[in-house]
Amino acid sequence: MIHTLSRRIWACLLGMAMAGNAMASASRVDPPRRVEVHVTVTTNGAPFPEGTIVTLGVPGETFEGADVPTDASGNAVLIAEFPPEVTIVSIDIPSIISWGPSEQVDVRNDAANLADKAFSLPSPRLITLVPGQEIYTVDFFAPEAVSVRGRTVDGQGGFFPSHANRGGVFNLRFHPDSRGGFFEVFGVPKGQDSFLFLSMDRPDTHVVWLTAAQTGVDLDLGNVVVPTITSDAVVEIAVTGRNAVRSDLGVQNECVTLIHEDGLLVYTLKITEQGGVTTYPEGENDTALPQVASGRYYIVPGMSNTSDSSLKALRLIRSGQRALLDAGGVPVIEPVSGQTTSGAIDLAAVQQIIDGLPE
Repeated sequence: MIHTLSRRIWACLLGMAMAGNAMASASRVDPPRRVEVHVTVTTNGAPFPEGTIVTLGVPGETFEGADVPTDASGNAVLIAEFPPEVTIVSIDIPSIISWGPSEQVDVRNDAANLADKAFSLPSPRLITLVPGQEIYTVDFFAPEAVSVRGRTVDGQGGFFPSHANRGGVFNLRFHPDSRGGFFEVFGVPKGQDSFLFLSMDRPDTHVVWLTAAQTGVDLDLGNVVVPTITSDAVVEIAVTGRNAVRSDLGVQNECVTLIHEDGLLVYTLKITEQGGVTTYPEGENDTALPQVASGRYYIVPGMSNTSDSSLKALRLIRSGQRALLDAGGVPVIEPVSGQTTSGAIDLAAVQQIIDGLPE
């Protein structure tokens, strides 16, 4: 209390001493940065639902942005002011709405739910702000979608508590009986090859390959047998290129993913401040070295289901073009059960390699 009062008195005295320069100082304060974004959402089927909320904000920050419902043509104009130091903003079509006036939350969330079920909502889009420019445009494409459900079980008929994500975005809607192994994910692109990422109460993620024939209609996979995995091979990975990597919302500068060469098993690992990796998300000991199943893995930037690098590597493996990853120089690590194996990745370099591979 005393220290707080002292600081306030000192600030007051300092302000009086500098009164003669107050106007000049004020004139040097940069004004807020005004940002206006014109958004259009198109589909390959029915019109995009009117009233679906689109948001404008700053990734990882709590600055007040804007949220506006789409009109009957799938358009929205968002306007907000941000501190002058903001250089990147994000545009998103969230699948769940939990904020706003209480009398509007249910209506807004129902609209988001409708859009999430009927269409494959796109990943958030980042905009790098240009000095002197206020108006920007973002065009989203939301293809028609289906839902996929199932239950994760082991080979003996038991089940794994699980949650499913699709490629590109996180599924924020948890199945009410997820503890019983049941999962459901909306927004899987209709009639397209896709991936599901099944996360359980263990460090690995199981990847399910879906074919275009399967995703023509809503799909019930029934029991999905997840193999028993023994994660007892320790990995130590040195990470460089964090500042140079293209860091979109796939968090390429925050984590790396190990993709097994068969494309059915992945581990996402958090990058530490020291340039190593640890289990993701943080546990009680966030500096412990990760343990994975023995095998051969590609090391790629970002999160398994949201990183462009990870998704493209999985598509290449699925299409039988794994050799392109090897020929391009994507780093590989081959951990051994009961041993510690070291590897390394330059995030920016590997991202550039994978970007340049043909599909």
